[in-house]
Amino acid sequence: MNIKQIARRIVIEEFGLKAADDSTFGNLVTEFQMRLGLDDDAMRAALASNPVLRRDLASLLSVGESFFLRCGEHEACLVGHVERLLRQGGRPVIWSAGCARGEEPYSIAMVLTERLGAGLRERVMIVGTDVDGRSLETAREGVYGSWSFRGVGYEVLHKYFRPCDGGHRVSDELLGWPRFQHLSIQEHLATLGPGTVDVVLFRNVAIYLTEPALHAIHDGLSRVLVPGGLLLQAVTDPAPSRERWSRQSGGPHGVYVHQPDGRHGRKPLDGALAGSEFAAPVSQVRPLLRQGLESTRSRTARCASGRTRAGKPDASSAAVQSDECRSDPQEILSMMQKARNLANAGRVSDAVELVSGVLRCHPHVREAYVLRGQLHLHDGNSDESIKDLRSALFISPADVITRYWYSVALERAGWSDRAAAQRMVIEDALSGRVDEHLLEDGETTVSDMRGLILSRKGALP
Repeated sequence: MNIKQIARRIVIEEFGLKAADDSTFGNLVTEFQMRLGLDDDAMRAALASNPVLRRDLASLLSVGESFFLRCGEHEACLVGHVERLLRQGGRPVIWSAGCARGEEPYSIAMVLTERLGAGLRERVMIVGTDVDGRSLETAREGVYGSWSFRGVGYEVLHKYFRPCDGGHRVSDELLGWPRFQHLSIQEHLATLGPGTVDVVLFRNVAIYLTEPALHAIHDGLSRVLVPGGLLLQAVTDPAPSRERWSRQSGGPHGVYVHQPDGRHGRKPLDGALAGSEFAAPVSQVRPLLRQGLESTRSRTARCASGRTRAGKPDASSAAVQSDECRSDPQEILSMMQKARNLANAGRVSDAVELVSGVLRCHPHVREAYVLRGQLHLHDGNSDESIKDLRSALFISPADVITRYWYSVALERAGWSDRAAAQRMVIEDALSGRVDEHLLEDGETTVSDMRGLILSRKGALP
C-alpha cells in the first residue's frame, strides 16, 4: 500500500473517523508528510511505530474549533449533577472527550466555580483529551484570542481571564485544573476502569465517526460511566442506543443518563437536571403536529408544556419586578412554569410580561425566547415573534424545533420565501436521520417533523 492508503486505513480503523474523499484526504496526507520531511520508507516506519504521529495524522480530520460557554443548557445541567454528587460526599470525574483547544474544560471549571464556589479543583477532576497535540499545547498554556470569547460577557472575561500578549490568559484560579492528555477517545477509554467517570461531554464528535466506531465508543462509555452518570452530546450527534441510555424526561436535548440495567422509567428531577434553569421543556411539538396550527386556543394551551396543570395559576405570578433578578435556577424554572400556567389560562399578555422579566435578568436563556416567541405568535404579533425566535436560533442554530417555529412566524408575517428557505434548512438538517430519531424536545420524531414540513408546503398557494 502507498502512504495515502496506509494513512486512510489508520484514521478509519484505529480512530474510527470518516475519511474525506480520496483527493482531499490525499492532499492532506501529502502536506503532512512534506511538513515532517520524511520520504515514503521513513513515513511508513514512523506511522507503524509512533502513536503520537498517528494521532497527529488523525487530527488532520478534526475540526478543532470551539468557544467558551458554548452550551449553557448542558453546563447548567452538569452543575446540578455535580452539586448533588458533592453533597453525597463524592469526588466527581468529568471527561471532555475531544476537547480541542480546551475551551470546554475551562468552561466547566468556570461554571462550577461561579455556581458552587471556589476551592473545587481538589474535589472535582476535569480531564480533556484530543488527538490534536498542537491544540492541547494551547489548552495547557491557556491563552486565547477574541474568537474564543464570542458570546462571553465582560464580567466573565474580567473575572476568569487576564490580558496578555496574544489575547487573554486563563486565571491562575483555573489554570492547571483541567488535565489535558494527548489521547484518542478509544485510547483513553482503554485506560479507564468500570464505573470511574461521572460525566462525559462527547459533543460535536460523533458526527465525524463511522457507525462501527461510534457503537464501540458508546459501549465503552457505558462501561466507564457510573450508573446514573451523564453523557452530553450535541443535537446533531447520533443518539446512543436506548438499551443502555435514557434521555432524561424534560431535560435539555442531548442529555443521556446511563442505565446499564436497561430500566428507563421516568425519574424525578433530583439529580442530572435538578438545579438547571433549562430543566422544563418549553414546547412539546408532537401534540401540535397531530392537531395542526389552526386552533389558536389549543396552541395557547400547549405552547409551553403540552398539558395544562390542574388548578388556577397564582395571581401574583402575573408580573415580575424589573429590579428583582432571580439567580436561583429553581426560581427561574418556577417563573417559566408560571408563565406556562398563565398562558394555559388564557392570560397570554401576563405570561409574556413574566417571561420578559426572566430575559431582562437572564438574556441568554434560549427557552425563554422560544416561549415568548410562541406567545407572540399566538397573539398575532408576528414581528415580535420573529425577533425572539431569531434570538433563540442565534444561541442554538442547530435547534430544529425552534427553526420550525421561526418558519411559521415568517409565514404569518407574509415572508413566504423566507419561510420556505427555513424549511429547506430543516430538511437538510433532517437528511440522513432515521424517522424514529427524537428531536430536541424528546417527543417529536424526525418523521413527525418531516410530515409537518410537507403539510406546510401543501398549505401554501
